Amino acid sequence: MWAPLVFVVALTLLPMQKAFASQTPSYQTRPKSTAVRMGETVTLYCSFHRLRNKPVMWLGPPNFQVIASGRDVDVNKYSRHAIVGDARRGEFNLKIHDVRPGDEGDYRCTVFSVPPAQDARITVIVPPPSPPTITGETMELRAGKGLVLTCRSVGGRPLPRLSWYNGTQKFVIPAADEDEGNAPGEGIESYEYLSGHCE
Repeated sequence: MWAPLVFVVALTLLPMQKAFASQTPSYQTRPKSTAVRMGETVTLYCSFHRLRNKPVMWLGPPNFQVIASGRDVDVNKYSRHAIVGDARRGEFNLKIHDVRPGDEGDYRCTVFSVPPAQDARITVIVPPPSPPTITGETMELRAGKGLVLTCRSVGGRPLPRLSWYNGTQKFVIPAADEDEGNAPGEGIESYEYLSGHCE
């Protein structure tokens, strides 16, 4: 006697579940990790379907603090940040001006009741303060005889990877012959060449 009643209830719930799912917000664009040079501007893109006035939250470093709720940014802490995009299309992109090393870290764009997308990481690239320098033997050598030149770069973040060129031709240096540096923040490449330059 009860079986038909249970069957009828189950059939009634299915359309309700589908209707609820069709009204739940979902990601249209998920933020992606990126790298940016210090001092430049970067934008993390994030948009949703069917927001229906639900606030979009942006969290970020340090420790996933609240950067913005909706289009309102905590300007006391994040004066270089702004939410841009067309809100009618569900766009809540995070734009950061004059990027600094402290902006590096993981960012999260989320809406309550929606499982958050994978965090997006901003990597801030700090160029070395000066070009690399080349040092080595300066004595006169006979043609065909090798000499050792050392290319050194100090500073920069992440630590620069140095490469040797002979004119426009890049040298492929065996890994065993590479020297990664002998001090924090210092990159070194040494190899035996007849001539060349380093970048």
